[in-house]
Amino acid sequence: MINEEDYKEPRCVLCDTNFYNPDSEEPEGRIEIGRILAKEDSLYDQLKYTEIETLLNYWEKEANSLKDRSGQLTMLSEMIGLFRKMGEKTKAMMAIDKALELLKTYGFEDSSSAGTIYLNAATTLKAFNELDRAMPCYEKTLELYNKYLKPDDEKYGGLYNNMALAYVDLKEYKKAEDLYNKALKIMKALDGKEPEVAITYVNMAQLYFASLDMDACIDKIMDCMKKAYENLMSDKANKNGYWAFVASSCIPSFEQFGFDSYKQTLKEKVDKIYGRA
Repeated sequence: MINEEDYKEPRCVLCDTNFYNPDSEEPEGRIEIGRILAKEDSLYDQLKYTEIETLLNYWEKEANSLKDRSGQLTMLSEMIGLFRKMGEKTKAMMAIDKALELLKTYGFEDSSSAGTIYLNAATTLKAFNELDRAMPCYEKTLELYNKYLKPDDEKYGGLYNNMALAYVDLKEYKKAEDLYNKALKIMKALDGKEPEVAITYVNMAQLYFASLDMDACIDKIMDCMKKAYENLMSDKANKNGYWAFVASSCIPSFEQFGFDSYKQTLKEKVDKIYGRA
């Protein structure tokens, strides 16, 4: 199954809220988050994970030395997602622990942006089979989003999708299906969210495969996979590096369920974007 957080990390996680510092600690300067994240995106397009790690480690330390806590938390949040992609559990757990401790120490816990960090942590904990730790983080995210966001905010789409994945692991399939449907309702109403819609349909197909025998769920699986492909191939979908990552994540499911022509078409487009054609 595919998590939105596997391809799209929170950006500038504390930029939308004014925070207080209980120790009256004033930053001595601020790192240039926009420039750093643009460089990171460029490296992601080239799949240069080791270079991204070097970049984020450097600027996390620089932000810390400047007492730029919002910048430091943004770098840590990016590191959490990176280490998940790399399968580096120990490093991911260290980044999570450090980020959550900073939220508490500097009074940053009560905001929608803090919710995004909790969501990133939860998704990573879930990816490393730490469901006991992941579920409270999902619940904290939901609490903060309910407090600060409008019901149709796109951030709910990512939360619902990722919470659903956790419920599938817990074999609570009805809860997972309800959350996927909520995610679809939000994402379909927004422009440019075809990849997110596609991912949700692929996840739903995997849900039906996990919860029912193949004969009983074949029609639902086929319908979901066809809708996923339609969204990926939509003229509205920007076929960039981000799209390529999403499409490549979907390809194994198309192969699993026998959509060989869809798989081949997507693979050719992904290879062209990555310069492998």
